Amino acid sequence: MAETKNPRKAYIDAQIKAGSTKTRAELGREYDEQQAKKATTVANPADLKAKVDRYLPAYSFLLDPNSIFGADVAQVLADAVAQNYDATRFEGALAATNYFKTATPEQKAFARKQLPADKARISTEANSLKQLAKSYNYALSDSELQAVLTGTPMPGTGKPVSQDELLNKMKMSAKGVLPHLSSQIDAGLSLKDISENYKQYAGQILERDPNQIDMFQGPFLDAFGNAQTGQMSLGDWVSKLKSDPRYGYQNTKAANRDAQSLALTIARAFGKVR
Repeated sequence: MAETKNPRKAYIDAQIKAGSTKTRAELGREYDEQQAKKATTVANPADLKAKVDRYLPAYSFLLDPNSIFGADVAQVLADAVAQNYDATRFEGALAATNYFKTATPEQKAFARKQLPADKARISTEANSLKQLAKSYNYALSDSELQAVLTGTPMPGTGKPVSQDELLNKMKMSAKGVLPHLSSQIDAGLSLKDISENYKQYAGQILERDPNQIDMFQGPFLDAFGNAQTGQMSLGDWVSKLKSDPRYGYQNTKAANRDAQSLALTIARAFGKVR
């Protein structure tokens, strides 16, 4: 009797023969994943829904039985899961369906950005937006982040938000809190940019790593000044760092040397030492 060929083992052996550097266990999981995807069909709605939830979760809304998307969209989803479409192929297939022929730019952008092949880029964009918000000391909400990344409308407004619109909102927020810095913000400087010199001086005076100083926390916020007094000068900032105990200058080596030098000067003045 001929030996029944094990397709899983055959796949693993073929990949290793072709030069794959993955372990047999990794190749086995890869084979299992491919087989799980191939089982997806439009004829089995429950199975298709489960597979889309697993591999393309943002597309579940396209399988709503009461939606206007149509069977051709469901077929594209089934094919995309089974054959692991890349971004270009998936976008092209969706664009050819009856519904997406009339989709808005936001809907098309949303579809494109949910592709597995695009996840790394989306993650990079999300981190970039978070860092941008941090540079303006802006509390970025999850809904704002998702609206910009996916092109979906903001809750409550019904309108999508672009990155430029979000940046403008950050700037307006910063100018509202620190109106005396408006001209610098309008010139393209973020609050992080404005605070950089203060942070470097603080690191030097306080004998700390500047990268470990958060200029948006505690007494360090004083560097930005206020509408009445304006932005603090660097000279005033150095004086404040040394005189205000909240910054901890009194615990530095320089402060200790200053204290010893002062004590010695006083002792000499009273003839205690020569």
